[in-house]
Amino acid sequence: MANTDAANGFEPATHNGCPKLNKYGGYSISSDNDTAIFPGDPVVLQADGDIALAGTGSRIVGVFNGCSYVDSNGVPQFGRWPGTTGNTVREALVYDDPDTVFKVQSDGSLAATDVGLMVPGEAGTGNTKFDRSRWEVDSSEAVTGEAQWRILGKADEPDNAWGTNVKLLVKPYYHEYNTGYTDTPGV
Repeated sequence: MANTDAANGFEPATHNGCPKLNKYGGYSISSDNDTAIFPGDPVVLQADGDIALAGTGSRIVGVFNGCSYVDSNGVPQFGRWPGTTGNTVREALVYDDPDTVFKVQSDGSLAATDVGLMVPGEAGTGNTKFDRSRWEVDSSEAVTGEAQWRILGKADEPDNAWGTNVKLLVKPYYHEYNTGYTDTPGV
């Protein structure tokens, strides 16, 4: 049976093989940030300490889990960052531990022989109805060199087989707090 094409961004799965531990840190988002950020989107740390939506090859600080903010009407909210100016963020929660393993869908076909390869993320338009990311990993860019994410294996769940739209377990490689690669960490 074919895998369902249902990108859902990056979801925390485990922490170094232990049961899922929701380790996250608090960050801020600039009130003039006009780009929506959805739970499951990778984010970057900017020079001023705020977070912003990551690009497909960016060094990330983690994966966005939602934020509490006061909207321009003075009403407290929690969920995705709407990408409208005039809101005031209280706290943005980010899964920022570089040892967190995430589940994510591949946009194309991958096989068991691809375990260990590196892949970049691929942005998708967030789902405003369910407040979820639509990021995936780009299977056509799987390489033995460096990229944003390392493929650790296939998520063990029903109706998930190697091939197109396989749900993978990945770990961040280009990460602000990961000293395991040759680039200098930091913004």
